[in-house]
Amino acid sequence: MTGVELDPNTVDLVKTTHADFAGHIYDRPDVSMIVGEGRSTVRHSGATYDLIQMTGVDTLAALSTGAYVLAENYLYTVDAIGEFLDHLNPKGLLSIAVADYSMTAGFPRHTMRQLSLFIAALERRGIENPSGTSP
Repeated sequence: MTGVELDPNTVDLVKTTHADFAGHIYDRPDVSMIVGEGRSTVRHSGATYDLIQMTGVDTLAALSTGAYVLAENYLYTVDAIGEFLDHLNPKGLLSIAVADYSMTAGFPRHTMRQLSLFIAALERRGIENPSGTSP
């Protein structure tokens, strides 16, 4: 398993201060932890994966308030989804977990954006009906 974390302080806390609580997960021989940005790390790795899991890569509180309205997140683009798909094994999975429920909007806004990115990335690959259902 390869983990990628942007914040070196988080890695240090799990490896040292909270190692007992975390079960010394970073000391396992089958775990490799990289301090870096996820998309760039995957792009430059040359590796393929059974699972690419993105969980908690940003906070919805900041997203929902518009705090990042002028800042681009390059994890959430059609090109990024394509790059992640390029690094999956043939039966690999790409999973993006976002705690996304808006009491005011009444629907999962950010999840819908993710879905549209996946559809566009698959269409770029020539998959005309990403849902797999008959028209």
